[in-house]
Amino acid sequence: MKRILLTGQPNSGKSTFFNSLTGYKALTGNFPGATVSYQVGSLNLMGTLYSIVDLPGAYSLIPSDKAEFETKKFIINEQAATIVNVVDASVLSRSLEMTIELIELQRPMVVALNMVDSALKKGILIDADKLSSLLDVPVVETVANHGRGTVKVIRATHARHVPADATTLQYKRDVENEISRLAEILPEDLVLSFRVPRRTVAIRLLENDPFYVKEVQLLDGTLLDSVHQSQQDLETSHGRPANFVIAAERHDLAMSLFEQVTSFERKKPTLES
Repeated sequence: MKRILLTGQPNSGKSTFFNSLTGYKALTGNFPGATVSYQVGSLNLMGTLYSIVDLPGAYSLIPSDKAEFETKKFIINEQAATIVNVVDASVLSRSLEMTIELIELQRPMVVALNMVDSALKKGILIDADKLSSLLDVPVVETVANHGRGTVKVIRATHARHVPADATTLQYKRDVENEISRLAEILPEDLVLSFRVPRRTVAIRLLENDPFYVKEVQLLDGTLLDSVHQSQQDLETSHGRPANFVIAAERHDLAMSLFEQVTSFERKKPTLES
């Protein structure tokens, strides 16, 4: 049975996407030791069985609450699963910030460009093929509340495509240099324990992500001195805390992607009766 993890920001239509594939017969589970729940459903598509997990909505993989923390942990632990990132096409620039975070994990992934009908009503036209090329992941247009494109997304997961290089989406040179310097000194056993790329661990430590900082404290507390030095270097050069610097870089990348793949359709004026 193939495992698929549905993740996305709140109001992206993720649960509607889930229901369109699995119907309303789903099992509810709780994350171990937590009251946060998730939905699990099954799908039989041309003889292939899928277990589809609808994870709680999350704005980011930098957890700000228990639900986001459990979602992040679940994604990292389910190494054999394929990630389907459901994004709201009508607010694409905001949605892509989490997409970039997911791509940095270097996992098999498909982007479901959902609610393209809502985007079109706003006059927003999105070149899904160009977005796919820029992200180096399959991008499939969907309208989940009408069941359009959802099965095509599942078919796209068959290839288990992993982005060719996590650094395809580059931050500014000085930020990348600081990330590289920190990544180079991370012990191999520490990186392996996180099961994410070395660069991603460095980024998360610069952001003070508690998921990573806590483990570093347990495994190699002296390493935090180097982390704090890198954070200080970024703060000195940018005039704001390192986590704000990384967040701004990710936002700028998302805006750049948005500008490259969208055009706007001018609405014809209507005569009032």
